[in-house]
Amino acid sequence: MSEPKDFISVYKWDSYCQKLYDRIYGKLSHMNWELGELYDQHPMDPLTLLYYYQKWHYNKELYQATQKDEISRKYVIEKMLQRGYGVNIDLAGFLGTIESNDLPEINRKLGETFYKELDIVKSLIFMPEECILNYDSPHIISELCKKLEYPLEKNIPHLQPPCPEILNFPLFFKFKERVSPNITLGVFQKMFFTLAETSKTIMKGTIGYENYYPPQYLKTIARDNFLNLFREILTTSPDTININLDLLKRIHYLLYSGLDTPYTCRPGEFRTFDFDDKNGVTVEEGKLIRELLVLEGYMQRIDWNTGAPYALIKGLAEIYHLIIAIHPFSDANGRVGKCFVNYIMLVHGLMPIIFDDEEEILSLPRYGSSLLDIEAYFKNRIEHSIHYYIKEIQKIEKSGNLNKKIYNIYFDSGFHFRHYIDGLIEVNFTAYVINNINLAEEYIEQCRIVFPDEHSLYKLIIYCGLCRWPGCWEREMTVTSHNIEVIDFSKPDKRIYEVTFYLSLYLTEEFTSIEFSVVSSLTGQVFNNKDLNYSYKIICPN
Repeated sequence: MSEPKDFISVYKWDSYCQKLYDRIYGKLSHMNWELGELYDQHPMDPLTLLYYYQKWHYNKELYQATQKDEISRKYVIEKMLQRGYGVNIDLAGFLGTIESNDLPEINRKLGETFYKELDIVKSLIFMPEECILNYDSPHIISELCKKLEYPLEKNIPHLQPPCPEILNFPLFFKFKERVSPNITLGVFQKMFFTLAETSKTIMKGTIGYENYYPPQYLKTIARDNFLNLFREILTTSPDTININLDLLKRIHYLLYSGLDTPYTCRPGEFRTFDFDDKNGVTVEEGKLIRELLVLEGYMQRIDWNTGAPYALIKGLAEIYHLIIAIHPFSDANGRVGKCFVNYIMLVHGLMPIIFDDEEEILSLPRYGSSLLDIEAYFKNRIEHSIHYYIKEIQKIEKSGNLNKKIYNIYFDSGFHFRHYIDGLIEVNFTAYVINNINLAEEYIEQCRIVFPDEHSLYKLIIYCGLCRWPGCWEREMTVTSHNIEVIDFSKPDKRIYEVTFYLSLYLTEEFTSIEFSVVSSLTGQVFNNKDLNYSYKIICPN
């Protein structure tokens, strides 16, 4: 079953470097355009002068942010390279060119356009020499606002912050307090299981360097391992957990049991070789061991018993940043890092973080991100997770199930199952409408439910069958009622929906599972999880 893969060295330019390139040049183009406009503007009164320096101030902030947030990546890359990490050297070279050529030119334009209108500024307001030397545009704007009797707080332009300063924890705790612990746990489980949707082993049935096992085997074992990890978390309390490198090994052992190959290290063991793509820190000259000790030092310095969520988030962001940078295991490093973070969140009574690989990628160390970058990413995802938790509570309440007891939660390749004590089973999965053929094929290969347009989506058919043995449907039925809800419409080439339906089954021990498949009635596409079907393992209440 071996299927060698080609890996692009992390040192080389890739599509994510291109994203950074496009983003940075977008900022440079904006600054050049607007500063060019300022050369042609000649304000003659307080109002037009206010507009002039508002535009100047915004571009000064954009210039400073570009230096701080983008060009600083070059120095992170250079520092980590010296410590033996695989980082994108091509990206560092590009950033160095921007720093040497483009930014000095913009800085020159900022200086010239600031001084260009100083004579009229001095004729209208008091302008101390110190403010002139410091390019103090807020002073100019505030004095002009006083003259015009404009409110100051709305007239000094600011860039959008990279993350919210204050997270909505009060709202989270308010909702958590008004529902039963059983309902909260049921929602937390679903949120934790979204991690599995980022795993190519669980979704696609592929692994690391070699597909040593059939995809069906990989998908089944990886899913069961993931569920076993969550069961262990439920039995853990903050008083008994030891947060050290052994915990990372334990998480890896649980996630990777039965998946190791002759090309990988054993479950729960740190790697002893370098990756072909140069990811992580090199093992040569003891550098991997040295960086693992650095990681353990971070773990020991953090007060894990703190009741302050922000301190916990900062610590988790730092640990996650290092885990991804070091890549201590031969595979499943992303899953280990994410599961470690949510392990700690759960034992502290907080909701799991719903990660987003696309949003995360440029916060990774190989692209020169700092701890501030990863902390900002964490805050954004936590804010998203708080709203997800609240939305799930409201969804359960709307369906009339808020006062029922959930006795089992299950997951299989993107399908989420919530089983209530009265026999009602809630099933939901994410469906995608994707116009890009290549992206659609990639998602279908990952066993996701994909349609070419909304019309096809709304014509989907869901089949299910009761089984004693996997794949043997003894009773078949068609789901006749389901709800489709828009989740994300922000990207024109990929629109995201959630499909939800309910089954009322009075179960006995006669059947062991319920299996599902989805069919597009218009395209004929069958989604059946690589012939495994999407299954729920029936556990009857005691």
